[in-house]
Amino acid sequence: MRSSSRLVALVALVAAGAPLVLGGQQALADPGEPDATGMVTVDRATTTSLTLSWPEASGADTYLVERGSDVGMVNRVVVERTHVNRTTITGLRPGSLYCFQVRAADGNETGPRSNRACQRTVATEGDDTGPVYRVVTYNVCSRACAGWDSRRADAAALVAARRPDVVMLTEATPESGMAAAIGGMTQVVAKSGKALLFRKDAFTVAHRNGSPRTGVLDLGSGRYAVWAELVDNETAQHVVFVSVHLSPGKDAPEFDEQRRRDATHLVAGLQRVNPGGLPVVVGGDFNSYEQRRYDAPGAVMRGAGLADSFWRAHKWRYGNYNTGNRGSAVPEIGKTWGRHIDQVWAEPGRTQVLKWRNAAAIEDGRYVPLPSNHNPVLVRLRVNL
Repeated sequence: MRSSSRLVALVALVAAGAPLVLGGQQALADPGEPDATGMVTVDRATTTSLTLSWPEASGADTYLVERGSDVGMVNRVVVERTHVNRTTITGLRPGSLYCFQVRAADGNETGPRSNRACQRTVATEGDDTGPVYRVVTYNVCSRACAGWDSRRADAAALVAARRPDVVMLTEATPESGMAAAIGGMTQVVAKSGKALLFRKDAFTVAHRNGSPRTGVLDLGSGRYAVWAELVDNETAQHVVFVSVHLSPGKDAPEFDEQRRRDATHLVAGLQRVNPGGLPVVVGGDFNSYEQRRYDAPGAVMRGAGLADSFWRAHKWRYGNYNTGNRGSAVPEIGKTWGRHIDQVWAEPGRTQVLKWRNAAAIEDGRYVPLPSNHNPVLVRLRVNL
């Protein structure tokens, strides 16, 4: 009984923070393993490096950065030990996908692994010459969602805050009023929910034989894209901009096949209206993305020599946030990458994607305001002369 009482007293002292003395030496109580890190994100890229960051973990003095050869973290290896919550992993292959996890460590104790953060290094891209355009694509849902008159001002303010040069709208009525509400912009063409807007002091519409170079592409099944050939007022650069909205539907073969047909008509139409091979920038709601089980439209676009700007960017902001928000102010955040059905495509060999941003306004972890069931996407794109 006496030894039991002493043990109880000893446990009570240690629990109260008293030092534990064994064999004449003071021993500290084991604080346990460090906490998990917060969400790891990739926010910068070059052709041979990726930069990761994450929130600090309680109880950590070191972070172990593990790299895998695919999303399943196959061939996992520790590639970095760092005392800070940001690091750049170098020596990577251009245009290759890498995935990472981070573990907090304190001495011999390691915490649980973080989410998997995956991204590609920069692959083929244009050179450092040519103008940089701020391109926004935005599904404003002025047709299918109620209350557009009360939402318009917030939607326009959200776009105006990103200082766009060109805006590709989807689900926008021809009389949506977005050009006037944003300010300084002209709506050049609109059809069946698609519209193209440009900054009046930056561009003029190209003409050929006295006719404006604008038009509509018939994608079949009652769907359309709109396009315009714009001339940069400063450099005289000609660029074809396109706004498109592919067929909706689940991640299933029958819907994917319809989107494949849409994209095939889009590519064929662009070849007809752009025989001179001018630079092309396509933005819109693709209702698909590369990580789905079925992404036929992506394959069609890549087959036409175009690439999704998200996978080519040098920098990202809110890259893990989905571009569709389902009308909820609480962001849906992908642990590996975001689901981006709203996309901007361009030709890799003659453009550089300087930055990709989910351009929603976020305050205290919520979308404020929430003018649509999609978020705008902003891409800073350099187009070579």
